[in-house]
Amino acid sequence: MGAMTHVAILGWMTMLVACPAQTALLERSGPHERAIAESAQTLLKSSSTGERTQTTQPATAPVGFIQRLDAVVPELLRTHHIPGAVIAAGRKTDQGFETWKKAYGLMQIEPQQVPMPADAVFDMASMTKPIATGTSLMILVERGKVRVDDPVGKYLPEFTEGDKKNVTVRQLMTHMSGEPPYLGAASQKKLRNAHGFPCPEATRHAIRTLDLAQKPGEVVVYSCLNAILCAEIVEKVSGQSLNAFAADKIFKPLGMNDTGYLPTERLWPRCVPTTRTDYGRGAGGFLQGQVHDPLAALQGGVSGNAGLFSTADDLARFAQMMLNGGELEGVRILAKDTVQQMTTIQNDSAKNKAGRPDRRGLLWDIYQPDADDTGVDALYAYGHTGYTGTAIRIYPAQGVYVIALTNRVHPDDKAEVGEFRRAVWQIAGETLMDV
Repeated sequence: MGAMTHVAILGWMTMLVACPAQTALLERSGPHERAIAESAQTLLKSSSTGERTQTTQPATAPVGFIQRLDAVVPELLRTHHIPGAVIAAGRKTDQGFETWKKAYGLMQIEPQQVPMPADAVFDMASMTKPIATGTSLMILVERGKVRVDDPVGKYLPEFTEGDKKNVTVRQLMTHMSGEPPYLGAASQKKLRNAHGFPCPEATRHAIRTLDLAQKPGEVVVYSCLNAILCAEIVEKVSGQSLNAFAADKIFKPLGMNDTGYLPTERLWPRCVPTTRTDYGRGAGGFLQGQVHDPLAALQGGVSGNAGLFSTADDLARFAQMMLNGGELEGVRILAKDTVQQMTTIQNDSAKNKAGRPDRRGLLWDIYQPDADDTGVDALYAYGHTGYTGTAIRIYPAQGVYVIALTNRVHPDDKAEVGEFRRAVWQIAGETLMDV
């Protein structure tokens, strides 16, 4: 056991003694809350998922990232009815990346309670957009097979008439295409009734032939359909399915061995359950290793907007590749200029329907600080969130990434993660970036 492991264990023991809110959780009524508190306390005593750094900090150093998380995460989970979480972070140094990771709470609470493992496999939901779809499409751009300012009609014949002929690939990737946000429940029901479930070809045809909701290029409207159409372009140009292309060109080369669409049976026990359905394979009828997003489910689990599954460790490798300018451990996934293009503002002066600035990269969300922002909010970042409770933020100037994965939709889609995420970003800013 290394010196830093001993330091981490000592830090956790100190927090348990110094922070009554931690141990007091065990005295709260309710089996759900008690289980979360007991699981958090157990994890605080475990060195396997704790803080790890490359160098020992002096005794006078401020409280570290993991210790700060320990002080607030269990209570945030309890207050906001989030079963559990895995949080990871990394900071680039001259010798590589310092990394931190810890699991909290429960992977599932129904029909029985299961502690959250640090290697839990999460449904990424909309984090699929930049990580799988956006990266795949930009690999084709680098190869000269696609240009971001090409009309979509060059690849999809349904976009050759009316306002749709003016939609570009860039507008899909910046959510300025004019597409509606989603395919509604009524349309989904019609597809099921007419074609069965799943029905990938019928679903994609319905999306390709859908009328625009507004003229392209006028306003930012976040739309899952944009990413689904981007995936269609990937498949049309490459001749491969999106899941096969992303596995071959991104995940396997990066050693992201637990990442991909349609998790195999070996991963099912580590897959975090989401909600109940009539086809859920998990105990109690919960989706487990099956996509939560309805449109991705209609497509059989492979979609441009959702369907990717991954772990904190695998996402850390992806983030390190991005912070290295597209390369990790001698394997290049993207050119440095491509990473820059994807992760900087590509829709200058664009606004959303409310008239507020809405900055977008190429399928990445951009967190551009405003003049009055302070703390971590004053730092430029890019990232994405997922409906299931997943999130990632990458701070390129600081060489830092932060991953916050929760199972907020389990068991009943009622948990809130906004305050939880803000706390994680803030703690990372204060302990890893000195803001």
